[in-house]
Amino acid sequence: MNIFMKKFWVSFILILSFLYAGTAAAQQLTDTLVYSTGDKYIGGFVNGECSGYGLMIWTNGCSYEGQWKNNLMSGYGKMKWPNGDIYEGNWNGYDREGQGIMYWSEGTTYTGSWKKDKMNGKGIMKWYNGDVYTGSWKDDQQHGKGLLEYANGAIDKGTWVNGEFVK
Repeated sequence: MNIFMKKFWVSFILILSFLYAGTAAAQQLTDTLVYSTGDKYIGGFVNGECSGYGLMIWTNGCSYEGQWKNNLMSGYGKMKWPNGDIYEGNWNGYDREGQGIMYWSEGTTYTGSWKKDKMNGKGIMKWYNGDVYTGSWKDDQQHGKGLLEYANGAIDKGTWVNGEFVK
């Protein structure tokens, strides 16, 4: 066997070894856990806790697919509710936190900032009737500077306080 063939076979065996080791490691990190409540988690575990990428399916019809850390939704993920509502964005525990998009089943969407599971900061709400608000939010209400463009062409531009246009 010439030197070229020896190098080829050594390289080939090393590559197969790495592929096998990577596959085995991936299989060990993904598992399924069915809770006594009937809820089911399929995904990564670290020290017996849901961590990494995973899918949780609750018996109430909700599901979450995305990042987990220490048994909590953490980072980017997508939550679906049984009524058809969907949130896609960042999570901190069980709270929407950071940037995300909420799709309500009747057709309304919100794209923007979240804090402690509420619309907070800058965001755009597009209601199913065609009205669009672009501006600041606080605790799920328009609050601060904003622009509301009604579907009929009317506009409110100025300051909002606790969901009410003031000037």
